[in-house]
Amino acid sequence: MARQTPESLLELPKLGVTAVEALIDTAGEAVRVTRYIGAAGPVGAEAAATRLIGQLSHYDRTILARRVWALQPEPLQVVADRLGVSATSVARNLPRALDRVRELLADPAHQEVAEQTAALRRAVGPCAPTAAVSVELCRLGVDPEGGIAEFLLHFAGPYARRHQWLETTQEPGGIRAVLSALNRVADRDHAPTTQTLLDALAAQGLAAGTAISFLQEHTDLRCFGDVWGCVQQSGVRVGPDQRYRRVVAG
Repeated sequence: MARQTPESLLELPKLGVTAVEALIDTAGEAVRVTRYIGAAGPVGAEAAATRLIGQLSHYDRTILARRVWALQPEPLQVVADRLGVSATSVARNLPRALDRVRELLADPAHQEVAEQTAALRRAVGPCAPTAAVSVELCRLGVDPEGGIAEFLLHFAGPYARRHQWLETTQEPGGIRAVLSALNRVADRDHAPTTQTLLDALAAQGLAAGTAISFLQEHTDLRCFGDVWGCVQQSGVRVGPDQRYRRVVAG
């Protein structure tokens, strides 16, 4: 835009005076925001995300917060009623609004938000207990129950609730992908050690604390000394083909 003049813009097809004035105003605002952010320096995850979201219109913020990055999205019609528009209008404009957020995330002016979501992705991994995720969000200075937390978790994952856990919805998946990795361990070793299992889970992106919680809550494995095995309620060991098969309901 810096190389353009109002006259050169008016020579482009389908651009009138009003459109050119809007382009100039938008470009000027983009420059102002970029300079302000550059001068302010790092401000923390909450403030950086709030600043990015603030560049969206009220309409876009509402449909995205309610339909896209909410951990429990609202029905389309409910969002439409909030805005006083049709459900068709919300559905039609949703992809455009999401593209706008992605543009902002790719903007160097909002690099801090991209860095914070990347850090959150590394900390949470493919899945984690909601309590552990809340601790990580607090460490970033973000209210775990607020809309900014949902925004960051969406672009770090996106993540969805699975009972008392959050799991990524991206391929290769969350909890089921981790269980598949454990099944591969079972194929090689019918009595894996703690370190063997921790190494396998670390390769999937789980921290040590999360890994132990995962073994206890999402599998029938139990630790005997430093060896892990599956047992039935009677205490009889289950065959290898039934290892690691218990998954949370749903």
